[in-house]
Amino acid sequence: MVSSYARHADARKAYQMQYNAIHRIGRRKVSTSTKLFLQDRCLLELQGVITIYHNEILQKQPCYDLEYTDMLSEVETQLWLDLHAEMDMCLAQQENGTEDFLCYLHHELHSYVTTTHRCIALQDSMEKIHELHRIIAIHHQMIDLVSQGNCSVTQAAQDVSLISQGQWYDRILFSIMNSGTYISMTA
Repeated sequence: MVSSYARHADARKAYQMQYNAIHRIGRRKVSTSTKLFLQDRCLLELQGVITIYHNEILQKQPCYDLEYTDMLSEVETQLWLDLHAEMDMCLAQQENGTEDFLCYLHHELHSYVTTTHRCIALQDSMEKIHELHRIIAIHHQMIDLVSQGNCSVTQAAQDVSLISQGQWYDRILFSIMNSGTYISMTA
């Protein structure tokens, strides 16, 4: 005769795994409202309602760029809209549209890196160089998100975790990403 404990072991383990995935969020202390938000988000991720994506280029703290101006916001928002329109066009036209869009992004990225090198050599203003660094970071972020799937781009925009939405990029990771085409962070 098998005990009820043994009969329900698999169901209990499955429940415990789901509970831990939702309620064991992390080791840091967070406010109750943040904890509830994160628990709801984990539940939606487990149910498949929210797409899970990785966005390593964003800096964790501070979240927002202190040098982010209204003019820079307009430039970056327009760039993001243009990139998103180009992505939609590439995906609608061909079956290998993702690859074509990634080639387009790499070409654009190379041209911005060249422009940045030229601005550094001419000792342009730090504001212009900062703007170009952010544009390059936006291209890197778009390449990373598109590589994970189109849903990742949409989910990142909904989560307000895009560089074009004022988020601060990780300068160390940015330098590593551009190691083949070195861009001085101090200009």
